[in-house]
Amino acid sequence: MQGCSESIGRLEVMHAMWRPQEFKAVYLMATAYVLTLTLPSAASVYWAIGDELLTHSNALSLLPRTPFRDAAVVLMLFHHFITFGFACTPLYFGWEKLIGLHVRLPQPLQVPATPSPRR
Repeated sequence: MQGCSESIGRLEVMHAMWRPQEFKAVYLMATAYVLTLTLPSAASVYWAIGDELLTHSNALSLLPRTPFRDAAVVLMLFHHFITFGFACTPLYFGWEKLIGLHVRLPQPLQVPATPSPRR
């Protein structure tokens, strides 16, 4: 197998889908993350300010202005940028296959080595 995916005709299967038994630990850690961090924090926010969220669409705007809230906003933006990149990567690869063009990133300029002066 080459890289992260294997071509089967025109279909590409990611490594995690090809051999899911190798990713049991990753799936377990992801499930533990959701059950121990994501769900309790979301439930506590909805329990504390759930009625106010009926008229406000942004829960972070209802929290008091503290450095912790500001850090949460920055981390949420970072999370959204990463997630957007993960979501767009398959679209990018599909577009490359559709138009039959593989775009390469520009190579950095190579500076030729200068010969050292002889003494």
